[in-house]
Amino acid sequence: MIIQTKSLSVRVKDKHAKVLRQMAFEVNQVFNLANELSMTAYRNYSDQGPIVPAWLSAFDIQKKTAGIQKECGFKIGSAAQRANKKARVRSIHAKIRNRRKDTIHKFTTALANNHAAIFVGDVSSSRLAKTKMAKSVLDAGWAMLKTQLEYKAIGRSVVYEVVNESNSTQTCSCCGTIPSSSPKGRAGLRIREWTCSECGAEHLRDINAAKNILAAGHRRLAVGIPLL
Repeated sequence: MIIQTKSLSVRVKDKHAKVLRQMAFEVNQVFNLANELSMTAYRNYSDQGPIVPAWLSAFDIQKKTAGIQKECGFKIGSAAQRANKKARVRSIHAKIRNRRKDTIHKFTTALANNHAAIFVGDVSSSRLAKTKMAKSVLDAGWAMLKTQLEYKAIGRSVVYEVVNESNSTQTCSCCGTIPSSSPKGRAGLRIREWTCSECGAEHLRDINAAKNILAAGHRRLAVGIPLL
């Protein structure tokens, strides 16, 4: 018995094909960009060996892929489709907002329950929200974090003080000097680890700044509150 097979090709006309192709194009752009940067980082060798690749966050990818739709001259979906998705977008943002609030509540409650004194820097969230770091600052909820820390500390009789954090990232927490090797200005924001040229101490940027803020808080407690 001879069995014959035939291949049948069918083209189905889909009204969403154009939109799907445009969405696939954007996804491929992001995927190819991430692969290119990762391979470039792995292939970039120095005298000390291969350089560790810097992984991209969602904010980095968004910056690097901004303007693709405008450059290619199309928009994803029609006006009616975008209007129907407004309710869905609102629900997604509400879920993100609730998760952020829940995480901050748990974090601040643990800090207030497990510490006798809490010191925070006097960084201005409202000013940073007007800079290029606005999305990261608002997404982290800095203002909400400080507000919750303050009232929870007061309710538990925990010392809560706001101290001046100027030069906290540049000052060595071991010797107290501002060495020439410390990260400075906007150019030094990407420097996460550095070595003090005065005493040779190795620092992680955030931990070093936290130690300096803690020391500033202790000095303020030692001085006390002046009489009015």
